[in-house]
Amino acid sequence: MGNYYDKKSTGGRTTSKIENQDSVAAIYALEQLHSTDIFGFGTKIVNFCIKCEGEEDIEIFNKEKHIFIQLKSSVIGKSDFADILDHFLTLNSDNTSTENFFVLTSFVPIRINEKNFKEYLDDYVNVLVNPYETDEKKKQVKDDLISNFALSKYADIIDKVRVEVRPLFKDSKDTKAIFGRYLRLNYIFKDSGDIIVDNLYTNLTNKFAELRRKRGAITRVELEAVVNSAISKGSIFSGLSLSVGYSKIENGYVENEQKVKKRDLIMAGFKKAKKDIMRGWRKAYRKEMIISCIFSAKRCPQCGHPMMANMMGIFGIACPDCGFNPYVTMFMFCECGAYEVVKAQPELDDDKQIQYLKEFFDGRESDVCKVCGKKLIDEYVENRIFYAPIPYPYEEIDNIDEIYKNSIY
Repeated sequence: MGNYYDKKSTGGRTTSKIENQDSVAAIYALEQLHSTDIFGFGTKIVNFCIKCEGEEDIEIFNKEKHIFIQLKSSVIGKSDFADILDHFLTLNSDNTSTENFFVLTSFVPIRINEKNFKEYLDDYVNVLVNPYETDEKKKQVKDDLISNFALSKYADIIDKVRVEVRPLFKDSKDTKAIFGRYLRLNYIFKDSGDIIVDNLYTNLTNKFAELRRKRGAITRVELEAVVNSAISKGSIFSGLSLSVGYSKIENGYVENEQKVKKRDLIMAGFKKAKKDIMRGWRKAYRKEMIISCIFSAKRCPQCGHPMMANMMGIFGIACPDCGFNPYVTMFMFCECGAYEVVKAQPELDDDKQIQYLKEFFDGRESDVCKVCGKKLIDEYVENRIFYAPIPYPYEEIDNIDEIYKNSIY
């Protein structure tokens, strides 16, 4: 019989500890999408790449800035701590083309010489980043930190070191809850049963496990595509109860007055917004329409047929033969009839719509209607989106010849 504590017997536990790296990477990935400076270095890393098992366990970087993250799930001793800082020194000297930062993420508190190192480091960082503290004060606190933990060897990098104590175990409910919170901070979606959160958490940790095994990387664009795809697929039937207006009871279905009222309010807002938008379009398009009626409509750049659908373009320019449409604008409207452009000429892939909504609300001062003050981000947000077959602003019609750039017509 083998030793109960030998490497072969404990291999599964060791592997599970390594897999905790995937949950940490998933959390940091969402945090980085939400903030450009998740560790308080004063950095602004917008477009980034996340690498696993490169020169460190996890790396977040672009061409100018590089954050190296080392993970420890077990107790860190004094010699272990020195080895980690020595490795950070080596990384800093080896990577001279970027500004480098270093993070030690531990699942347990780090005690050196019977002192909690994170508390001391955090105290210094609070002084360091405070613009009202004097240089003399900053130097004093730094000298005290170095003296307390014998860190003179690391004086040049200590300002760029952070310690995180976060027990983000992969199978922990708390870790998944943190993941869900950051997901909701970043995106607008309905997920009453946490189905989307659960599926995305599994998919994303699996993705980072794959990257870890291959020592691979994922860009911000690729990361957003994974997240957006999961959210869009999870909401295919999310508006069904509202559009139907009925609720199921034990022996059948009854009309739900609250949902019917909400549906009618949304429909009224849609009709008013659409009416105002199309009225403006007809006014802007009037001259082009008259020319089309006299000299024939412009030819379709796809098939050559005159684009005379929708009553010669009054309700949007389109080809009646092949269905080509040169313009689409994604609008959001309020029940009061006010509207705003979410995206002109949008891609029509499901995952892109989630990204457009996120960017739309990120670019606004608040999430309420600018006319009536009603909150726009609620469980009905997706029902307030519609697509119009027109350019916006309307003056884009003056540049319509651009659609013939690569056309034989």
